[in-house]
Amino acid sequence: MCRASFTFLLPTFLSLSTTIGSQCISCPVMCACSAIAELSMRPVRSRKVLAPLGIRTAMRSNKIKWSIMRRVKDKREKKETPGVVYALGCRECKKVYIGETRRTANQRAKEHKYDTRTGRIDSSAIAEHAHITGHEIHWDPMVVESERNVGRRKVKEALHIHRMRRKGGSMNQDGGWHLSNLWLDLVK
Repeated sequence: MCRASFTFLLPTFLSLSTTIGSQCISCPVMCACSAIAELSMRPVRSRKVLAPLGIRTAMRSNKIKWSIMRRVKDKREKKETPGVVYALGCRECKKVYIGETRRTANQRAKEHKYDTRTGRIDSSAIAEHAHITGHEIHWDPMVVESERNVGRRKVKEALHIHRMRRKGGSMNQDGGWHLSNLWLDLVK
């Protein structure tokens, strides 16, 4: 090990002692040697040289490229994530439709829009609301919850529908899955 690297490291490690009142307290110092090329080449010699200075050394491998590049893929927008509980609203009366789908919320909103445009009011509560009242629908879906499990997603949908019905702002034809009143009373 060359002496120049030691004089560079020495002031850094010795500055970790501090005084409290009139007592000098030195903190235990740990040095990871993978970051310092001169020390990582000779691990045994590094320990012998740094031990009298009160510096413990630990050898570790360099980070591999995958730990550095954890997020390689772009994050999906919530509307493009499959398995969601979503909401579509009326622009005029502020009523909200709550639905669930294993596909994306955008795909399901396009189907509701198609049903509304073609007048298929039997297959979509949103189409029925728009046809009967003549109101305009806000077609940009809002994702309320993400859930891949079908059963949990249907329960979450039913709870959100119940919450909207209590507020008087639901345009859903049914309440989703039938849940016990015991559970529904817990939802505010």
